[in-house]
Amino acid sequence: FADDPPHDSQAAFDFACKVLSYDCSTLSPPAIEWGDLYHTKLRFGEYNGEDVIYMDNSVMRYADPAYINAILAHETAHYLDVKLGVVKLPFTMQNVCQSEMNGWRVGNAYVLTHGRPDLVNYDWFLWYGCFQ
Repeated sequence: FADDPPHDSQAAFDFACKVLSYDCSTLSPPAIEWGDLYHTKLRFGEYNGEDVIYMDNSVMRYADPAYINAILAHETAHYLDVKLGVVKLPFTMQNVCQSEMNGWRVGNAYVLTHGRPDLVNYDWFLWYGCFQ
């Protein structure tokens, strides 16, 4: 098994652009760096405002490929939000909530359209304290 779980960063990028109805023609997909994100930060994926998405390869190597690509598409939504000026850095609570709404919209759409409706999370906003 390779260090990087099976994924398609171009497909995740294209999917996020389509779901969010963004014109992504001026952008390229972000770089992906794989590492032990789960055991160090308790995350499967992370975007920090630069040109890189960080993905976990310790736990995620055992995950369903639809879930892996959904997380990648979710993090790509954050990348697109920042690069296209939908949200500004540094992330404020309002920006976090807006970008998480976009990220979960994309990630949930991904698992729904790839045969894994059991992986949809409709309560994501509770984790972030959004819209309460």
